[in-house]
Amino acid sequence: YSQLAASGDYSQLAASGDYSKLAASGDSSQLAASGDYSKLAASGDSSQLAASGDYSKLAASGKSSIAMAAATNCTAKAGENGCIALTRWVESEKRFRVTVGYVGEDGIKADTYYRVDEDGKLSEVE
Repeated sequence: YSQLAASGDYSQLAASGDYSKLAASGDSSQLAASGDYSKLAASGDSSQLAASGDYSKLAASGKSSIAMAAATNCTAKAGENGCIALTRWVESEKRFRVTVGYVGEDGIKADTYYRVDEDGKLSEVE
């Protein structure tokens, strides 16, 4: 149940407990969480978010930001010119697959949450 916040440029935060919450508002901030149900948010340009806990929620609203989850059932959003990468388990292959979406391409919108479907497509979360 960790809660961390930083507001300076180039901030770096990491949490490993379940239900952790991390927030950074400086440009080029980096956040990482490994606990299940973690929530990460960064509003600075070129921010990077990474989560390895299942059901994590990532929000990167800065320009050219990256939100990446190496776990199942995660949701993520990125800002203008950003990138979203979400993982799903493919039972028939007994392996993980990564789906990548680029804001501005293939209908991926800025500041909109997405999840990866069973067929490997990013779908908007309502």
